[in-house]
Amino acid sequence: MQILQNLSLYFGSINNGSTQKTSSKVSSGTSSYYSAGQTPISGEPGVETMGLAVFNKDKLVGELNGFESICHLIVSNKLKNAQIRVPSPIEELEYIDLYLEPNGSTKNSVSLVNGSPYITVKVKLTAIMQSMNENINLKDDDIVSKIETSAQNFLTEHINNYLYKTSKELHADIDSFGLYALKYFYTKQEADNYNWLSHYKDAFFDIDVQVNLRSSYLLVNTSENKSEK
Repeated sequence: MQILQNLSLYFGSINNGSTQKTSSKVSSGTSSYYSAGQTPISGEPGVETMGLAVFNKDKLVGELNGFESICHLIVSNKLKNAQIRVPSPIEELEYIDLYLEPNGSTKNSVSLVNGSPYITVKVKLTAIMQSMNENINLKDDDIVSKIETSAQNFLTEHINNYLYKTSKELHADIDSFGLYALKYFYTKQEADNYNWLSHYKDAFFDIDVQVNLRSSYLLVNTSENKSEK
């Protein structure tokens, strides 16, 4: 039983002038509002990730910028790692560079509320600080907690915006949420009659992001404490 059989993704990248599928190992620059073809984000050596072009059947329905592409990888459980910049909760107008890795699989679930999809996405990530600042003391649990909260809020907002873009603007379920809704239909005919893609544009999203901050200091400190024992 296949509801989402006609959707496909095109991973656009530039490698010596040719177009090919990119790796999920990507990073974001200072701005998270790039368009495909602008200010590329870097991936593996020799590859620059420009974003994603989204197709429905053979029709181009839109594009995702660099950060939206990262959101897609997180939601679809394809992220290996990524580098992002989040607002600093310590210094106004400053940013903190974080290296992200999954801390377990993203958990997606779908409910039907009054016929409309209610989609829950639970994300767990490990973040490692890429740079240190004299005003940030990682021995202070309160500061660590503030950085984690800033990263969580930043990612929650962008993942939420990305998902609403796929539903309201692109009308394309590129994260295959429809597969999670199959349990509500007993026959293929029921699923076909519901027509998931026609309802995806009315979807609501509940995003839960948890970020566990580590740093070179925290890792070294933990190792030293273990060796002392």
